[in-house]
Amino acid sequence: MRGMIQVPDGWEVKKLGEIAKFKGGDGFSEEYQGLTSGDFPFLKVSDLSLLRNEKYIKEANNYVDQSTKESLKYTVFPAYTIVFAKVGAALLLNRRRILTKNSIIDNNMMGMTVKNNFSLDYLYFVMLSIDFADFVQTGALPSINQETISNVSILIPKEKKEQEKIAKILSTLDKAIESTNRLIEKEKNIKTALMQELLTNGIDKNGQIRSPQTHTYKQSELGLIPDEWEVVNLGKCISNNGDYGINAPAVDFSYSLPTYLRITDIDEDGHFIDCNKKSVDDLESADYFLYDGDIVFARTGNTTGKTYLYNPKDGKLVFAGFLIRFTPNSRKLIPQYLKAVTETSNYWAWVETNSARTGQPGINANEYKRFKFTLPAIEEQKQIAKILTTQDKKIQIEKTNLAKLKELKKGLMNDLLSGKVRVKI
Repeated sequence: MRGMIQVPDGWEVKKLGEIAKFKGGDGFSEEYQGLTSGDFPFLKVSDLSLLRNEKYIKEANNYVDQSTKESLKYTVFPAYTIVFAKVGAALLLNRRRILTKNSIIDNNMMGMTVKNNFSLDYLYFVMLSIDFADFVQTGALPSINQETISNVSILIPKEKKEQEKIAKILSTLDKAIESTNRLIEKEKNIKTALMQELLTNGIDKNGQIRSPQTHTYKQSELGLIPDEWEVVNLGKCISNNGDYGINAPAVDFSYSLPTYLRITDIDEDGHFIDCNKKSVDDLESADYFLYDGDIVFARTGNTTGKTYLYNPKDGKLVFAGFLIRFTPNSRKLIPQYLKAVTETSNYWAWVETNSARTGQPGINANEYKRFKFTLPAIEEQKQIAKILTTQDKKIQIEKTNLAKLKELKKGLMNDLLSGKVRVKI
């Protein structure tokens, strides 16, 4: 905390170094890369992003045994240590985790061991509230050292019971967030299973998923497919040649200007991210508006292959230069079916193969038009798309609930950790 601090009655200002010890981790030996079991989890910064639980670390991608720990003189951090990144871009993401077992951490991370007379859970939430961007050292990579973090001042109730009560309230929200994350994962798994069945077997005239036991299949260049289906390439099913987006700078969002759609405005599920929107101010913007049925493909970089199907509810969007627009021919292909195809493992395997470049990965419009997929009749496409769209709506409802819970937690943390709102003990 910087500047003048308003100290509530019964609270005090403490430096983090007074209430906890900080220590960096050890260098990871690539010799142990990929060991999936052992006496000690060896946690790397990447583990902070891979784990679903937002508070506790319950697993790791790498492990070491007792003899390795001793020979390399690794430091073991005890369970209930708070860990976080201390260098690199991950430092600015403000991820914090609590160890659930004795572990080793790499030298891009730091461990915080709380002294017994303070609440671990309270200090975990305090650490979440600290933006390390305010304290990073300048250099090629952002970093924070032990001395700097130890000298950060925080507000803390003098009574441990008040610390614990605050932590209990926030932990209740954490449980709700974790539960919602699990539900989202469950609904996504259901969608994946549905896609596998529907885009492989389709639906018969009775509305039932076909199977080789009850229907006739034929061999194709993409494997066995229902007799009624065909294999096509994208270029045969679109009414344009693939339009590249506008090359214009983003400007601050304005209701008087069109909203800009860039690769970074599309989330991992292919939906428009409507927070932190940008606009585009260019005389040629009108030539790059998206219309109902348009689908855009990312054409370069690590996001090559990502797609977004335009939703008029997202407002008027102008698509940027690293995106390619295709407009499906409504007599052959419905956009929702094409969007579903671009979420399959087969599509992403094709992207990986065809995006290989000497420099950055990429796929241009002509290459996308050569992408081959299986195609049922229009009415069957509609049935398939309807089922998958219904499932996708379930996922989006839970993602909205998750966003609300996180916003509520953010507001409560601000009120409770500052003493603006007091709890009864």
